[in-house]
Amino acid sequence: MTNRPTDLPGMAYLLGTSMLPAWSSWSAPLFINLLILFLLAHLFESHSIADIRKPLYNRGLAIGLGFFVYPPSLWLALWFVFSLLIMRPIKIQEVLIAFLGLLTPIYFLLVGLFWTDQLDLFTGFFTFSISFPDSAPPVWFGGLLFILFLPFLIGFYHIQGQVRRMLIQVRRGWTVFFVLLLIGFLMPLFSTSPFSGWALLLIPLSVYHASFYYYTSFRIFPLLFFWISLLFVLLNQYSGSSGKVIFGLL
Repeated sequence: MTNRPTDLPGMAYLLGTSMLPAWSSWSAPLFINLLILFLLAHLFESHSIADIRKPLYNRGLAIGLGFFVYPPSLWLALWFVFSLLIMRPIKIQEVLIAFLGLLTPIYFLLVGLFWTDQLDLFTGFFTFSISFPDSAPPVWFGGLLFILFLPFLIGFYHIQGQVRRMLIQVRRGWTVFFVLLLIGFLMPLFSTSPFSGWALLLIPLSVYHASFYYYTSFRIFPLLFFWISLLFVLLNQYSGSSGKVIFGLL
């Protein structure tokens, strides 16, 4: 995605997951992030695979299994199919194979619920709610948004400036990340704790943050922003009350 290999996306992801205690502890959304990385690896290799039917079934199966860990992750199926259409020419039979893999674990779940006369439990996998922690001070929450989205906006600007110099597959890859960002924002709204579920945003945000660190010519600015972000992480993780000890005084 850049002119040379870099570890900046990994650094940005580690920094992002440290922003909140809910994002830095093991949870279902962080597990789904591993699934997203698995799917991204396949997407970026899909244009060079001659027979894609077996890998597509396996990826669909992985999304179906992710449904049991974090039910809103089922929406990743739409993102995955849309990304496949972006990355390579695809036949309708291949899409059907991917959906067959997706439906395989859900089919066995429905069979189990049917035999135990508990089909009504299936509808409980989908809920719609929007919630924020009541204890988060406005200044602390505003600081979190500032640290997450300012580098994203600058990184997005840099990508638009570099897009004409990129190979066609790299351009398509950035489109895949942008669509993932939109899906990652919407998916947690179908869970009971959207705030912790927004950890799904960290993978697409981290690549745009990496673009911010990589392409910004005025080097003092990304370095300064990194240390500000690290200070925010230390205050949030070790103040004992999610930043209220510091920001509650403002």
